Amino acid sequence: MKYTCELSSERAFFVDTEVLKGPRLSSLKILDSQTHFKPTETFQYIPFSSCQPLNMKKGFMKETLRRLRTNSVKDNFNKYMYK
Repeated sequence: MKYTCELSSERAFFVDTEVLKGPRLSSLKILDSQTHFKPTETFQYIPFSSCQPLNMKKGFMKETLRRLRTNSVKDNFNKYMYK
């Protein structure tokens, strides 16, 4: 495994989550979070109607729930779910 670290005064990356100073910081004093994707991510998925086992199809749903959980701002979630 290879771990990388990127330092910034605006955001921090931890595994697949990005914590950043978003729109809620000035009003509510809360940091925002969003899913972090590597630049090589192509968002290619197997169609649900394919002949894949059911557990592979359930994996897609788990991925969707994980993205929903790691995105604190709805626009960030929608940006990656509807690509």
